[in-house]
Amino acid sequence: MRLAAPLALLLLATLGSLARADEAGPVSANLDSDPDLEQVVPVQICESFDGKRRVPPPACGDKEFPRHRIVIEDTCNGMPYTRDVSSVQDTIYRLRVVDADGATQRPEIFFDARSGATGRGGDIRVVRYDPVADACWKPHRLFRYPARDTLGRIPRGAAGHDSFSAFLGNFSKRFNGREIRMIETYVDRDDAFCCPSFRRITYFRYRSGRNKYVRYATRVTRIKTR
Repeated sequence: MRLAAPLALLLLATLGSLARADEAGPVSANLDSDPDLEQVVPVQICESFDGKRRVPPPACGDKEFPRHRIVIEDTCNGMPYTRDVSSVQDTIYRLRVVDADGATQRPEIFFDARSGATGRGGDIRVVRYDPVADACWKPHRLFRYPARDTLGRIPRGAAGHDSFSAFLGNFSKRFNGREIRMIETYVDRDDAFCCPSFRRITYFRYRSGRNKYVRYATRVTRIKTR
């Protein structure tokens, strides 16, 4: 069956988004209220077969896998200070520092980190660096995928999840800041993972009262018919 042109283009954008990923850091930015710049850095982690992890040097050995975690490098009370922003994943495909929520004068961190041969495991977040009373600043998570409140429900007729992609942009004039568009695909029992049968598009916006991104629209469509 031939797909309509707009749908075909959207699917190509979804499947090709990882190949067109942004430069994966490090990024220098002013994330807090002092004049000094912080560093958002994808740090390499060496993970052995038994799950033990360490930070190079020395370089990862033959019995270790090179993986990555995003951290903020800062100073606190005149001393070097590092805070983790992401979980440990194989590769950092996308890392941006951008005004996302539209609620503060400080930018946020948006990243897409993936694991697995096809990138179907991962960690997508929007994170803001926030002050803490009488303590050092710390990351505050505004959005995370996959999570209970962001993962789309498997549609009727589908057997399971396939792929996912996240886009940060101005998709609606109704809201301040940028919204998140999540595209998820699903397979039925007869599908190869290259060729899903269902697609869900969900939009999230920042809601100041809850200090997080919340879902405001979602739609499921069938990509192909029997």
